[in-house]
Amino acid sequence: MIATITDTQDRRVPTAATAALVALLLALAVPLIGHLPPLPAGVMAAWPWLGLGGAAAVGLGWSRMGDRGPAGGSVALRLAALGAGFALTLLLFGWPLATLWQGGASGGNVVLGWLPQLDAEAYEQGAFALWVEGRLDQFSSRRPIFPGVLAALFAASDGSPHAAQLAFAAASATGAWLAGRAVAASHGGPAGLVVVAALAATAHEHTGAFLTEQVGLPLGCLGFALVWTAARAGPAAGPGGWRRLAMLALGLATIALALNARAGAVFVLPSLCLWIALWQRRSGLRRAGLVFALVVASGLSAFAANGALYRSLGEPGGLPFGNFSYTLYGVVVGHQGWTQVMRDHGDLLAETESEREAHLTIYRLALAAAREDPATALLGVLRTYNEFLIELDWVEMVGPTPARLAAMALLLAGLSAAWARRRQPDGGLMLAATLGILASVPMLADGGARIYAATHAWTAALIAIGFARVLTWRRLHSADGPQVAPQPTATWNGAGLALGGALLAAVVAAGPLAAGRAVPPDAEAPHCAADQVPAVLMARDAPVARIGEGETLPDSLVRDRGTPGPSSRPPTALTRVWNAHRGYMVWLLEPGPEAVTLERLRTQSMTGCLAIEGGARAITEPLTPLDPPAP
Repeated sequence: MIATITDTQDRRVPTAATAALVALLLALAVPLIGHLPPLPAGVMAAWPWLGLGGAAAVGLGWSRMGDRGPAGGSVALRLAALGAGFALTLLLFGWPLATLWQGGASGGNVVLGWLPQLDAEAYEQGAFALWVEGRLDQFSSRRPIFPGVLAALFAASDGSPHAAQLAFAAASATGAWLAGRAVAASHGGPAGLVVVAALAATAHEHTGAFLTEQVGLPLGCLGFALVWTAARAGPAAGPGGWRRLAMLALGLATIALALNARAGAVFVLPSLCLWIALWQRRSGLRRAGLVFALVVASGLSAFAANGALYRSLGEPGGLPFGNFSYTLYGVVVGHQGWTQVMRDHGDLLAETESEREAHLTIYRLALAAAREDPATALLGVLRTYNEFLIELDWVEMVGPTPARLAAMALLLAGLSAAWARRRQPDGGLMLAATLGILASVPMLADGGARIYAATHAWTAALIAIGFARVLTWRRLHSADGPQVAPQPTATWNGAGLALGGALLAAVVAAGPLAAGRAVPPDAEAPHCAADQVPAVLMARDAPVARIGEGETLPDSLVRDRGTPGPSSRPPTALTRVWNAHRGYMVWLLEPGPEAVTLERLRTQSMTGCLAIEGGARAITEPLTPLDPPAP
């Protein structure tokens, strides 16, 4: 990994060769992730800290060598180094996913290793609705990019949730690798290592879950890499200026797309746009104004694309980003939590006729509460900053342990380094992004670390820059006397543009790709008894969760809506299927350890009759294949 994310010498591997190598490794390594042996529970719990600790240890040892880049100048040797490092990055992100599958762990938004629940279940249902019926449901309509991507993955993999989880893990690993390379090019290899490790730590929190972070994190990393690289290369004046400007615009558009996919610190966008305009003023006011207009237009284009997806695929009556209204009300009444409005005005909200009307009503209630008692509203805002700055939610990506203090100390060291270089592109850029994140804090109460997924790359970069500053101080004050590390070059071989362009195109095209029916619309459902549900069931390649003798269903699964209750006794097999006849997801339950019917359902659509049993749909009649058996 060291050689992968450092490129401190001016020798560069050709862009096409790097992009081809990364694509080849993705094709070869991703299918193998599911066959990795499971990690022990203790290792799994400590996985984020193992990555961060390992990066710090390697960085400290590396600093003893003067932060030299990879040895040798041949393209073949450097490609081998790139491949080894990228493969290790994939392993860092993929091994926890393999452990989740094989261990059948439950927690958060994932149950029994792969079954989604809570928000993850709702997004899965929305993606299936888009894939099968060409429309998003109301819940998924508020953030159409993620369910659009998930639906496209379902369409490409014939409905396999495992394939979608693998694709998201690979995308996050690629984004982290690109962000790490960008920081390594300006602050040295040890800093790049810390970026990758910090991003792996935050990705660990939502491994395997169908949540918007799975798109917001890699897109945010890609946007960071593009903006960082373009800014380090110099203003949009002189040779190559328009190319750097195009990279800046693409980076801002990608960050904006990430914030539309995973709503978060949205004030980062205007902050970055203003800094870029001020940075370009050296090239003249006219050029600075042109650059400002271009980067603003590129950011707005992502919001326009999100709006177009919502209008073409979303459910009428919703409101994009409308659920922010709940958070806003909770803050202005003293930071009481996003559910406070339901306790205070539940009867009023029950009378609203649509989700859009409910959100607009909550906004009016929040404005009225702020006008009536501005002191309480100010107190609520201050409490959000207390959680973020004093209780260290800023570095929540590394978990609630005493070592979080070390991460915060490195982050402060990074801010100090950025302030010292505030007139340079890297320092000014980091300060602008930090101001944007801080300005967004009151809007993001109750969300935890994952709500910052689209901007986690900036936080990881601050921690990494602080780590690089500590290493520099160590060298300057060593027993051998003052030493100055070689200044890294700001050039980059452009592989990020090739990979980033492909990822961006995939996200934008996800909706149209997925908007097709996965089963024939004229499929006839069987005739069933009055107390049974006729269905055309789709679960091609869907995993089956088995609950054996002596095992019990997790409490989180029992509490979730539409899930099996205590009457579902093991041995049992459980899976999630799409009821194409009725248009909703169901839990499909089959008693017995063999679950032959469910195994057949993994490879072909079927019709059958379902009955309610303990809150789940249970098979009551043999299922009939809808498609001919595979040869």
